[in-house]
Amino acid sequence: KAGEFEVEREELDVAEPQEVPNDMIFEQDPLQIINSILPLCLNGQILRTLQEAVASELAARMQSMQSA
Repeated sequence: KAGEFEVEREELDVAEPQEVPNDMIFEQDPLQIINSILPLCLNGQILRTLQEAVASELAARMQSMQSA
């Protein structure tokens, strides 16, 4: 069977949900996670905006050169 893949499937029972112990401590505070992710998101959006502006300017220049 050249170039053909076979996949074996196995049916599993649905796992029962487990309760989280009350004394469990998570690694980071949710506020700390948001404070670290928010600047990354904003930087990404600003970078994307600048890249789109440059691409738009180049497209406009190419269009004007073709029209000339």
